[in-house]
Amino acid sequence: MKFVRRFLPVILCGGWLVAFAFAQEGQQKINAADRDLAMRIHQTIIADKSLSTDAHNLKVISRNGVVTLKGPVHSEDEKKAVMSKTIEVVGTRTRVSNQMSVKP
Repeated sequence: MKFVRRFLPVILCGGWLVAFAFAQEGQQKINAADRDLAMRIHQTIIADKSLSTDAHNLKVISRNGVVTLKGPVHSEDEKKAVMSKTIEVVGTRTRVSNQMSVKP
C-alpha cells in the first residue's frame, strides 16, 4: 500500500502527459500564419448563414499551410459548400484535407 501511495502521483502525472500529447496532435499549431489562415476560413464558414450549426462548428486546423476540416455536417451538399469556401480562402484544393462526415 505504501508503494501505491508513494508512486500514485507520478503515475497520474505520467498519464496526464501522455493524454496531453495525444490531444495536441489534432489541434491548431501555435504559428501566426497558420492561426490566421484557420481563423479566416472559420469566419468565412460562419458568415454563410445557409450552413447548419454543425458546419459552423467544424474544427478548422491549419499546419504548415495545409488545412484539415473535421466534424459532422448535414449533407453532401453542405460538405461541398464548406470545401468550396475553404478553397476560396486557401487558393488550392491540394492543401485541404476533408475529414468531414455527413450526419445520418
